[in-house]
Amino acid sequence: MTRWIGLLAVAACSGDAATDMGGDPTDGQTPSGEEDCVQDTWFVDADQDGFGAGDAVTDCADLRPPISSNVDGDCDDSDPARNPDATEVCNEIDDDCDDAIDDADDDVDVTGEDVFYRDADEDGFGDAAVTRMACMLPDGFVLNADDCDDSAPGTNPDAVETCFDETDVNCDGEDPADDADADGVLACEDCDESDKTVGLPSLRWFDEDGDGYGDVTIQVLSCIDLKGWVSNPDDCVPTNKAINPGATEVCNEIDDDCDNDIDDADDSIDPKTQVVYYRDRDGDGFGNANSSVSRCVQPSDHVLDDTDCDDTSSKIGDPTPWWPDTDGDGYGDGDVDAVNACDAPIDTVGNDSDCNDGDGGINPDTEWFQDDDGDGYGDPEFSRIQCEQPPSYVLDDTDCDDTDELVNPDTEWFEDADDDGFGNASVSVVQCADPGASVLDDTDCDDTTHLVYPTRFDFDDDIDNNCDGSVDEDVGSETVTWDGDVQAIMDTHCISCHGDKVADAGLDLEAGYVNVFSVVSSQLATMDLVTPGDAGNSYLWRKVEGTHLDVSGSGDIMPPKGGLSDQELLDLEQWIFEGAAQN
Repeated sequence: MTRWIGLLAVAACSGDAATDMGGDPTDGQTPSGEEDCVQDTWFVDADQDGFGAGDAVTDCADLRPPISSNVDGDCDDSDPARNPDATEVCNEIDDDCDDAIDDADDDVDVTGEDVFYRDADEDGFGDAAVTRMACMLPDGFVLNADDCDDSAPGTNPDAVETCFDETDVNCDGEDPADDADADGVLACEDCDESDKTVGLPSLRWFDEDGDGYGDVTIQVLSCIDLKGWVSNPDDCVPTNKAINPGATEVCNEIDDDCDNDIDDADDSIDPKTQVVYYRDRDGDGFGNANSSVSRCVQPSDHVLDDTDCDDTSSKIGDPTPWWPDTDGDGYGDGDVDAVNACDAPIDTVGNDSDCNDGDGGINPDTEWFQDDDGDGYGDPEFSRIQCEQPPSYVLDDTDCDDTDELVNPDTEWFEDADDDGFGNASVSVVQCADPGASVLDDTDCDDTTHLVYPTRFDFDDDIDNNCDGSVDEDVGSETVTWDGDVQAIMDTHCISCHGDKVADAGLDLEAGYVNVFSVVSSQLATMDLVTPGDAGNSYLWRKVEGTHLDVSGSGDIMPPKGGLSDQELLDLEQWIFEGAAQN
């Protein structure tokens, strides 16, 4: 439907004319403020199909945009195919903007669309004489024109014609009582009245589950194959598609193939659905791998297990677990899964008690020896037998002194021929026990005399007494004497036990010089208390130095509650070396 809007054209006139006519000289102005213009009215035409949409716009004609139209009525200004001049077609869209779509529009063009046929009796077959072309299937119409009587729902191509029918109810154009092909079968019973070789219909059985096999209790005579009907009545369960003569018998307690044999009783059963059972002749619950049957139901003398080592004796059944014994020490690795077998596989044992299967020397029978001093060598007197290594224990048992980390089979002993406590670096032996006349030190520069060793005072004798490579560097400018130096040392450290009132071991150091100079020691008869010039043969020096036991002396170091200072020892040794002068 087209709607036209008349154009309002206003002739331009000059201001003078307007004035001459007695009018307002501003009346000729347009809404835009321009004077003396031709006014026009238009609508926006976005899709440029000649029809606009939206509100009308009135303004000077020279301001009119190119995308516009003097005609409105466009129902979709974004689609040029939709406007009042368009043709309505079957597409579920209002093409001509008249608010009617497809079949609801009297102007719809149905050229090329489907032809529908009236089905007045609603039997699914249409009347060829009553048609309608439309976009969609109209109510009461169908797509076929096969009905020969649209007033009788029982008359159509699907009807089954009998000899009791007086009319052509199956629309095949033949009288039921005729025998046109002269085959002795009336048309009502003849499957093909035009073919003398085709006569009576055959039985069909209903196939409810669609498995190709019919229900013996539901049958019909038919000349043609009917949908849902088959030519055999062999289905034993008409409502179950999985059960029929063509099915495979499986283990499920059902006669799947309709042969009256179920599961193991059916020779045609699918063996893949059966379970393999092994003969358990001795009844120990373990089966013989060499004697088996496949069954749906377990036989009474068979089991699922196939690991019996001897099926003639119930005492020999479950195979033994075997563990790897990689190190060959007779103990298996419990961190690895066992292999169950009747006989031991190669390199396996029947226990899993090894804590280290990579070392044949470590197992539950391993003897570990205590290593208290942490030198890597164990004490043979203290040990434990177990697999895991205890803290502070080692496999070695050759330590001869587990209280001293410096003494072990790798210890190097240096000869101390002069018995000064310092060894000769050039004469040594490597062993655990002290070989005798040896020390761990190797710093003696002269092992032929006990008067030369690293900690000795370097006296004024042109000899390197302390092995430091220098001679006489400790010599002082003053001579050490008893009265001037040594008596003070004795008074400070010794007279509380060796004075004139208390003289332990018969030694009175308070009385002075006369009791020590060239006096034989009461503890060691072979050595004087002081031998002038020789501190090593002076028992007093040995006692304060702490080496008295090295020369077969006895008792403790003196003084017992803290020894002399280094300077006091040097002064005492220098005094003896210089001749042990009194003053």
